Amino acid sequence: MSQHDQTPEQRRAYYRLMTLEVAPLSCFVPVQGDEVEIDLVDLSAGGLGILGYMPGLLLRPGVKYRGIRIELPKLGTLVADIEIRVVNDITLRNGIRTTRSGAQFLNLGTPAQNLIQRYILQAERDRLAKLKP
Repeated sequence: MSQHDQTPEQRRAYYRLMTLEVAPLSCFVPVQGDEVEIDLVDLSAGGLGILGYMPGLLLRPGVKYRGIRIELPKLGTLVADIEIRVVNDITLRNGIRTTRSGAQFLNLGTPAQNLIQRYILQAERDRLAKLKP
């Protein structure tokens, strides 16, 4: 089976944390001397997911943003570059139509990848601890 015959889940190289289910995260994107705050729906060492339309933010495949910032509670701040890779129109369970965008980290170094992995492990531990009676 070639990589093109695989589903996106099969091609995914990193574990993806669904942030809306565990701990909401925001990403701050510099745009024309200002910052646009966006809520993330997922995060992995490979990239991030965005739900919704963002005024002032161009979400089209191939668009790159430099110096985005994600505050990872208890661990620190991640600063990285991203490229928008996919944008899909979707309908939520409540019938609202919106977009779901995915961005890939560009040239993310090992220390930054390790920071994301530590955050994901911490968030999963916290989630599991809440499930215990």
